[in-house]
Amino acid sequence: VRPRGYWGLPAFASLSMAGSDWVGRYHAIRSEIKTININPSIAYKLNERISLGGGVSAQYISATLSNNVDFGTICYGLEAQIPQLPDGTCAAAGMIPTGSDGYAKVKGTDWSFGFNLGAMINFTDHTRVGLAYRSNIKQNLEGSADFRVPAGFQAILDMGIPLFSNTSATADVDLPESASVSLYHAFNDQWAVLADATWTKWSRFDELVRSRFDELVIRYGNPAQPDTVQPENWDNNMRYSLGVTYSPSQKWIFRAGWAYDETPISRTKDRTPRIPGNDRTWVALGLGYRMSDSLSLDAAYSHLFIDDTKMDALDHSTGHQLIGTYESDVDIFSAQLNYKF
Repeated sequence: VRPRGYWGLPAFASLSMAGSDWVGRYHAIRSEIKTININPSIAYKLNERISLGGGVSAQYISATLSNNVDFGTICYGLEAQIPQLPDGTCAAAGMIPTGSDGYAKVKGTDWSFGFNLGAMINFTDHTRVGLAYRSNIKQNLEGSADFRVPAGFQAILDMGIPLFSNTSATADVDLPESASVSLYHAFNDQWAVLADATWTKWSRFDELVRSRFDELVIRYGNPAQPDTVQPENWDNNMRYSLGVTYSPSQKWIFRAGWAYDETPISRTKDRTPRIPGNDRTWVALGLGYRMSDSLSLDAAYSHLFIDDTKMDALDHSTGHQLIGTYESDVDIFSAQLNYKF
């Protein structure tokens, strides 16, 4: 999952585990985020050297999170706290810690707005610099929480315990602002080099929920249902890239590039199976073919080398701890057809 994918049009990030019986099932089964970003923009050329631009982003977000719930452990915790559940109630109901699983799924959607600004400075006919800024977007997701409860535990809930019933749910997510500086220099009509540096303020996750000690909170419409709390101690990060293009003729262009993308989740204890992020190195190849003055085709392939990701994740509701290492890499194939009116 690449966090910067939030800004796509549309963007889609999905992470699905092996199944509902995997060792980290209480942390995550499926995590999915989709965004559509509608961004009308306008540009103005001040003079032969400087151009300015700006736009407004209308962003739709849809999120689905699911995981198993260890109702066996929860049952014994309730038995120790609630007087109306005498000792032995959970055992009589057949509830077994880590052996009486249920399921929880939370879904939510929202529309929100932001803006973006840019400038292009042509120092010479062969060298230009671009500056870009994209604002943060505060999303207030509203949706539902659905629970699948084992029959033995449901019988206990029916004794008058108003927990784990299907209900509405809300969560606040502050997608971060970013700023970029880019350089383009053409050595001649065939060869050009490009470079880029982008800063993203992922510490927005901290600032949004500072009153809850850097935690992402899902709140439920059922007032008896405790909030789901996930610490999100993310850092600001940088991404650096370097590329080269070669145009042997008016019809063809070949591209190659490299990028280093720092993870905003540098500490082992802050990583979760939902986003097992780590530093990434990108290597990309691409080509373009101009079929006419109006029609062109571009295609590209990228491979992401991702450092092995160590994790020490804690489920704060039941105390389950997931310790391990993720090994991952990513291949991206893309193509686009362009038509100029």
